[in-house]
Amino acid sequence: MLLQEYLVTQNTVALQQARALLVEDVPHEPVGTVASCLLWLCSDFGAPPQIQAGMAASPNASRLLAWLKGPGRVPFLKALDDIASNRLPDTASMAHRSLATLATRVLVGCDPMRRTWDAADSVVAGCGVHPGDTVAVLGARSGYYTLRLSRVVGPQGTVLALGSWQPELGFIDQGAQAQGLLNVHTLQMHARHIPLARASVDCIFFYGQMSRMYLSDSPEDLAGWARAVHRALRPNGRLVIVDAFPSVAGVPLAGGFRLAPSVVPTYLDQYGFVLKAYYRFTPQRYELCFSKGAA
Repeated sequence: MLLQEYLVTQNTVALQQARALLVEDVPHEPVGTVASCLLWLCSDFGAPPQIQAGMAASPNASRLLAWLKGPGRVPFLKALDDIASNRLPDTASMAHRSLATLATRVLVGCDPMRRTWDAADSVVAGCGVHPGDTVAVLGARSGYYTLRLSRVVGPQGTVLALGSWQPELGFIDQGAQAQGLLNVHTLQMHARHIPLARASVDCIFFYGQMSRMYLSDSPEDLAGWARAVHRALRPNGRLVIVDAFPSVAGVPLAGGFRLAPSVVPTYLDQYGFVLKAYYRFTPQRYELCFSKGAA
């Protein structure tokens, strides 16, 4: 709300208070929340130099900044208010909310500090991916991990970025082209249908969405998702799930319902997944690595 006040009134005191609150909140919810993204939109909002540099180097961020400074300003504020108050937007605002959500995702993906606060190198290493592998990223969002994984598998490997919204996939395509990553390919999903052939991938990476899917999808859709993932993996293939803890040091994390890490293996066991590794690279997130067993 303080950031909204700053955006509307240019009250610098509100901006300073928002910064102070964000600094206090970092141990529990890393830089990368919807609110902190607003601090990075342009130098006028007090973005650190390294954030500005990361944005300037990204065609995706440049396009988003132009939108956010112009016609996107009002819908972005509305979406921020919806998110902060946990309201579902009306039908007319759904498209604007989607754009605002995409804006925050891409801005987070441009954050050069994410490598630190998200322990990105460790997360990728935990996947056990090797040069020449084929990796599918489900719900690829900004493409941050898609592009990182593409460098690990190298020119002989392939990374498939799957998402349900074509504009989001377009940002990933542009980012891969700008960085010369020819092994990245985007695929559009429809609902929970996973367009992957049987035994076609070595690793499936699923970041930050297991809790929401578990809460919002029907039991039938969840079962269909688990079976489709199992079917797409090659023998000895791996499913990697990264999600947030319900709380850290007794303080609930932002973003609503979160699954405890113990729940995920119990659920996936019935569909032939065997937990092989558990990591906690940051205070707020866990990584679970499963191998493909008998279904």
